[in-house]
Amino acid sequence: MSGGIIYDTNFYAVLEAEVNAFRKALTKRWRKEVAAACWENSPFKTAFHRYQAPYGEDLWDYWDPINRLHLIYGPCEVVEWAQGDQQGGVPSCPGRINAPQSGSGLLFTIDRYGNEVVAPSEVICGMNSIMQHVEYWAHAEGSAVLGKLPQFDRHDQRAIEKAQ
Repeated sequence: MSGGIIYDTNFYAVLEAEVNAFRKALTKRWRKEVAAACWENSPFKTAFHRYQAPYGEDLWDYWDPINRLHLIYGPCEVVEWAQGDQQGGVPSCPGRINAPQSGSGLLFTIDRYGNEVVAPSEVICGMNSIMQHVEYWAHAEGSAVLGKLPQFDRHDQRAIEKAQ
């Protein structure tokens, strides 16, 4: 809150505006962290004040070895956007795999079942959907925080100060 004491008697509206700013900042920070975690093949945290997602959520499988090729060699336009200034909406990504080729002109990799396979030239990139989930998680986190804050809508700070 920018001015210190809130003298307006509509505290909830003021708090909600501040929580909305918190949600926006948290979304931006978590997008960067989630993009880095996906690129590094690491887990990521999705909550602090509420139950942890992504349990029950259908997230794109960034752990899959074929999808990893896209994140490693891509470039993944969503990861680049999230690690940059995040201007505009979340971009769509064509899922390219611009990997170095072997002598035969084909890239071989191991799939999730341990089989050697020819890697595709592109995958269906799901980073866009993960970034949309990040926005949901940040909004829900803000709601959890807002629900814990006292709502003094009928609280008149000037009357309290006069009574002292």
